[in-house]
Amino acid sequence: MPKRNRKKEILNALLKILASARSSQVSTAQLASEIGISEAALYRHFPSKSKIYDSMLRQEEENLLQEITKGIADKIHRDVPERCHHIILIFFEYLEANPGLANLLVCNDLNRGNEKIGRRAHRIFRRLEGVLKEHYLDKRLEISNQPQSSANVKIEFLIRMIKGYLVEFVDSNFKSKLSERLSMDWFLIEKIIIEDRVTKEDSRKFQEQ
Repeated sequence: MPKRNRKKEILNALLKILASARSSQVSTAQLASEIGISEAALYRHFPSKSKIYDSMLRQEEENLLQEITKGIADKIHRDVPERCHHIILIFFEYLEANPGLANLLVCNDLNRGNEKIGRRAHRIFRRLEGVLKEHYLDKRLEISNQPQSSANVKIEFLIRMIKGYLVEFVDSNFKSKLSERLSMDWFLIEKIIIEDRVTKEDSRKFQEQ
């Protein structure tokens, strides 16, 4: 019989409890009870509750980025809006499958409870922002004189939009579908993403006439 990975069990238990909680605060007693061990045994694997949260967020950050990297590989030659759409869709589908993580990412009591863990959760959005920016700028400036600062504003808009959708998802007790909402709204979001490209291209054609 393979040896049980208690650390992984603890991290998965935290995600499971967060998926049914209205708060990001989970006690060590809850965690220990969920997997059938004592709190003392729990602390043999992690020195503190903060470390459990930190380890879980690190695990999920890497899992999520691996999913995005794998999922976008065959879209690399598609146009910029389609790549951005696919990246956000993978992000949303991962959180639909892992609602506990979604809860943790948007819970306001997280920063109040532990600033360090709040920063770790925020890092996931920063990593997502970096991936979107990489694909948004790729091949883009070849046809546009758009300054990178303007591109940054558009990516920041996407991140704010994503956070807003996550709040609605958590508030609905995870009943709303992030992926469906994205599909419904994408035609408007796409206009914002490509607006400057159309403007610059039209401007260039006008100057050439």
